[in-house]
Amino acid sequence: PTGLLRGHNAPISFLCLCSEENRLYSVSTDNNVMVWSVEDQTCLANIISRASHIRGELATCYFSPQQRALFIATDTLALLQLRQKDPKNGSSFTSHNATVLCCQYNTRLQQVISCSEGSVVKIWDLNTGAPVSTFDCPHERSAVTCMTLDNSGNRFITGGRDGSLRKWDYSTGGCVSIIRQGTDVSDEANRCIQVDIHSNRYIISVGCDKWISIFPDPEDGCKGVQNIGKQWLGQESFRHHEDIVSVDLWPPNLLATSSCGAEVLVWNLVSGSLFCQLGSLPSPLPSEPSDEDLNVCKVLFIPSRAPLQKTAAILVTSGPGGCIHLWNIFGGGRLFGKFSGSPQQATVTDLALGKGDTLLLSADQLGWLRIWDIAGFAQHGPETTDPTLLCNWRAHACSITSVVCVPEQQLAVTSAKDCLLRLWSHQGELIGTFGQEEHWDVRKKETWR
Repeated sequence: PTGLLRGHNAPISFLCLCSEENRLYSVSTDNNVMVWSVEDQTCLANIISRASHIRGELATCYFSPQQRALFIATDTLALLQLRQKDPKNGSSFTSHNATVLCCQYNTRLQQVISCSEGSVVKIWDLNTGAPVSTFDCPHERSAVTCMTLDNSGNRFITGGRDGSLRKWDYSTGGCVSIIRQGTDVSDEANRCIQVDIHSNRYIISVGCDKWISIFPDPEDGCKGVQNIGKQWLGQESFRHHEDIVSVDLWPPNLLATSSCGAEVLVWNLVSGSLFCQLGSLPSPLPSEPSDEDLNVCKVLFIPSRAPLQKTAAILVTSGPGGCIHLWNIFGGGRLFGKFSGSPQQATVTDLALGKGDTLLLSADQLGWLRIWDIAGFAQHGPETTDPTLLCNWRAHACSITSVVCVPEQQLAVTSAKDCLLRLWSHQGELIGTFGQEEHWDVRKKETWR
């Protein structure tokens, strides 16, 4: 094969190649539609069934090149009119040659790091958009699925689709330690973080094996360390039944994890026991297939609320059902706030905090970015209203994979399945796309693109 296109979460039942536009249209059995560029092998659009309201069993599809429309027959007949790209969001170049899966911001160096499906890590200058360095094949041929900076900003840790974890020197690009060797695609690392627990430093990763993997942070040159996660948490009767997709720490020793099966669990890392369970925990027994969105893509603690931790919501979760939830985790766990993160009920794929934890940035599967004012929201008990939506705009033509806030300049960086990495103001102004030919000066609006 000359290429592999990833994006569907269900079997593909329909393909149509439009030679005039050099595009490929695919429809999966869950009624999700994806539009691909054959030349660039990138996703141009991702239309999920929850947004298109296509329901029922897929019978047949037909693409009309004259009308540039896709007809989908289920219990009813649906027509999807495919419009040209918005010039603001259209581009003739990409930041990576494959889907950008994750991005991070190095505050000390004012640089952005991005990693891709094509096993490439790139470092960019935030202030100009210029490329700084490239790491090719850091996980051999495996996609780089997650990444985190260490506390010093001098090293970063990457996780691969093969389950491997590696630590890198930021300045030289050399691998300083292999934390875990790659095994199999079933062990894919979805998230990784570095944490300090009572003067000891650990690297924690979660993924498709449904385990919380905990490694002592290795010394430079160490070629493998023991995973103590299964000994630490393995005796607990509660476990995730679905793939774990997110993890975050509440210092000094509470760890929140979430799965694609609506599970949100908080753990005590000292005792290795379950601290509390938020929401419902599905049965591990097989159930009937459902198109309900149960994915809780992100768990995110609000650090500035530590003095109010017993009375305020300190944990934000994205999902399930396209909703954003705010939780107080003490006293068994209580829901303090819930609001829709997407009018189309699209999956909220990532969350980030900004401006002293008073702003909440949410990104969704349709490419929309929203900024919410959460100053004081759910800080003194449950809320009956929604927080104020300050700004929203469509940042990408398809699903956003990651959003990172640049708090000192009130900027946001987004990555998406369209292979683009973009820099935005908090007012929704596009400053530029990393990889574009002309560089910008983030301090001069006349250079923004």
